[in-house]
Amino acid sequence: MQAPNPTRSNDADIGTLYQEITDIADRNTYPLSLLQPEHSNLAELRSNIRRKVFELFHYEVPSVSPAPRLIQRWEFEDYVQEKVEFSTTPWFRVPAFVLVPKKFSGRRPGIVDLHSHGGMFVFGKEKVMPMPGG
Repeated sequence: MQAPNPTRSNDADIGTLYQEITDIADRNTYPLSLLQPEHSNLAELRSNIRRKVFELFHYEVPSVSPAPRLIQRWEFEDYVQEKVEFSTTPWFRVPAFVLVPKKFSGRRPGIVDLHSHGGMFVFGKEKVMPMPGG
């Protein structure tokens, strides 16, 4: 590997270290890459990747039933809004709001809007949905 050359120029975002970073990347075999010929079964690869990520994060949480619970319900002209909570792990229950349109029946797509940390913590769900009672 050659020493970085500060006078070398290129248009890459990584500036003068482009060649060194490329050399490092080229030495890696990326064993869990979909581009590896031994990975012809996508479902099996996804399972292996998931297992590896959990292993590296030391994260082994037992599965739980969501056990949803209705906290409060509001009726509006076009939709019903519910405040619910559900389990994600044996230790945590997550509060959420569900808005269901009244004019449609059957299966519909859903949208998950995660809370915002882009500003003050007092803002979040209030930015994208009406909040009953103000």
